[in-house]
Parts: sequence; structure tokens; C-alpha cells
Amino acid sequence: MEKTNKVPLLSKQGSTRTLSTVVVPPTQQTKPAPPADDNVLLKGGLFIAFVLAFVFERVLFKAMVSRVESYRYVTMQLVALCYIPVALGLHYYHKHGAAEFRALGKKHRSAIKYIFMGLLDSLHSLFLFIPGGMVTATMSILLLQANVPFTVLASVVFLRKKFSARHYVGVFITVLGLFLVLFPLLVTTSQTPLNSDTILWNALMFMASCAFAALSAVFKEHTLKQHPINMYLMSLWTSIIQFIFGCIFYAVALHVQNVSIFTNPYPHIADNIQHGLACLFLGEQQSSLSTGDQCEFSILLVVGYVLAALAFNLLLSRIIPLLGPQTMYRAVILAVPLVFLACIFSSLDSFKVSFSYFDWLSLCVVVIGLSVYHTPYEPGHEHHDPNRSTTKAARSASVVASDVSKPVPAPMQAHDVV
Repeated sequence: MEKTNKVPLLSKQGSTRTLSTVVVPPTQQTKPAPPADDNVLLKGGLFIAFVLAFVFERVLFKAMVSRVESYRYVTMQLVALCYIPVALGLHYYHKHGAAEFRALGKKHRSAIKYIFMGLLDSLHSLFLFIPGGMVTATMSILLLQANVPFTVLASVVFLRKKFSARHYVGVFITVLGLFLVLFPLLVTTSQTPLNSDTILWNALMFMASCAFAALSAVFKEHTLKQHPINMYLMSLWTSIIQFIFGCIFYAVALHVQNVSIFTNPYPHIADNIQHGLACLFLGEQQSSLSTGDQCEFSILLVVGYVLAALAFNLLLSRIIPLLGPQTMYRAVILAVPLVFLACIFSSLDSFKVSFSYFDWLSLCVVVIGLSVYHTPYEPGHEHHDPNRSTTKAARSASVVASDVSKPVPAPMQAHDVV
């Protein structure tokens, strides 16, 4: 009689994994381990691809919002609309177990949670896209690191997390770096149309997007830990609700956009949308009231940005379970100065500004702050083992906790990484 052994097997059910016991013949119990060289190449390639996806996502975002300064609201809504079919496809691709999670969603009133998530994501996009074109390219990558202090603050207040002293030291150094990049705007004045007060106003609005991203990440983490919600269903609903809130906020969005571009060439909402769609899809500027937009090939930047965000999320979902969160954070820290250099050597701004050496000093301080902050494990990640199987809900909560706003749940972007 052939000898058999009972071994644990993880069987996927919906978005959770349950441990069962099956009988497996000895010939099927183990699989030969992949060669060490192949494993190193896989991990190294994944690390490099993740860094490149981060860089391309950031550069394409800045190029996109700078070229169509009169139509940033239309661009924001177009990007949000692109995420919906992607989320829908992912939901139906992973639809096994959907009925179970729909029942869970009704029981725990997940619809209200989805609405709140979509609201926070919509505000995040509003304060990211609209002032994003009026913040210098090098300044934008530095200001987005405000995700770190905002996420720590939200985690302490709402989740009662306990961070180590080194975490707080890293946060303090990062905040110091953010102050350095804003310092020239606080002490200089200019009478030019693009004065320091205007850039400062847009920079503060740009940083406000990090606060909404932090609140969204903390709320999603809390929701995923409380109830096993279907991640793909959550992504679909939050994407739809984010687009709807974007339509509701159109008046606020255009007001903020008008503050950003100093003028109000389009007094009617319909005109802005019509001319914006013509600019993006036809590459034509149909109004003589605005001459600062570069409509040619702008739709390619939108498509490239969406694809870069999706690639970032796909790689993110692989790098955390395979290499661990600390390696992912090292990749992010490496990518920040690479994006900074890419912004210097490429013409991404729609206006000419004198480069400040405070940006270099701020870059060094911010990178040091991020390195100090990510040296110890974050609360909840202390015993993470990349080779150990965990439930999808736990991995998702871990990702959202790190917020590495959008897409896995709604499409996450590189600027949401802390």
C-alpha cells in the first residue's frame, strides 16, 4: 500500500484563504525549488521594474497636468473614468466568491463605507490634479512625501497605532525637508504674473491632497481589518463613486482651477468640458481665450499615465509578498531622487522658474527622513515574512496601511506611497 501523508493546502475562496487537509501522494508533496540564480534574477527584475514604474508614473503625471492647464478638471475626470472598466474587469475576473462578499457587504453596510472612500479619493484627486500643474516638477515629488506625516498622524488619531521613536524622528526630518522646499516661497516676493504667493497657494493645496490620501488609506485599512470585504468589488464601487463625486464637485474644481491659472476664460462649465475633450482627443485648441495649452498628443500622456499606474499596482501586488514591505520602501526611497533628476533634465513645467538650490537641500533631507522612518518595521509589519502565506485580506490591509490611493483597492498611484 502506497504511503500517503496529510499536508496543509491553502484553497482560495473569494478574497480569503482557508486551511484544509488533503491526501497527497508522495510524488506530489514537494516541488523542486527554482534555481537560486533564477530566483535572484526574478527578485532583482521585480525591484527594478517597480522603481521604473514609480518614475514613469510621476513623470507622466506632471507632464500631463502641465500641458493642459485649462483642462485639468476634465483630465482628472477622464482618468477616473478610465479606472472604472479596469476595476470592472478585475472584479469579473475574480468574481468567484462574489456572492459571499455581497452578503457580507449588506450585513456590514459596506455601501456607506464605499461612499465615504469614494468621497475621500475624489477630494484627493481634486487637490492633486488641479494645482499639480502650477507646482514645479521638482517641488511636486518632494511635496508628495507629506504622505508620511499625514499618514502617521491619521494612524495615531484614528487607529491608535503606536510608532517607535525612530518613526517620529523620521517624520520630523521629513517635515523639515518639506519646510525647506517651501522656504524660498515664504521669504521672496515677486510682481510677475507667476508670483511666489501663487505657487505657495498651489503648493499648499497640492500638499492637502496627501491629507485626503492618508485619511482614505487609514479608513480602508480599518474597514479591511474589521470585515472581509471583496477587494475587487470595493475597487469597482469606489472608482464609480469617485467619478460621481468629481461630477458633483465640478463648480469647486473649476474655481480651484481658475485660481491656479489666474483667469476664468470659460465662464460656463459646458464650454470647459467641450473644449477640454476637443483638446485631449482631437489635439485641437478650439478657443482663442487660452494659449497656454499644448493639446497635441495630450491623450497619449493620459493613456500612458493610466497604464503606468496600473503597472505600478501590478508590481506592488507582487513585490510586497515576494520581497516584503521593507524592500518595497527601499525601492521607493531610491525612486524619489530618480524622479527628481528626471524632472530637472526634462521640460515638464508649463512656465519658466528659477531653480532653487533649496530643492537639492530639501531632497537630501527628505531622503534621509524617509530612510530613518522606514528603518524599523511599521506597526503590524514587525514579523512579516515574504515567504509566508497570508490571507489576501491581511495583505490588502497591509498595502492600504502603507498606502502604496490607488489602483488595489481603487487604482493606487505612486504618489500615495509613504
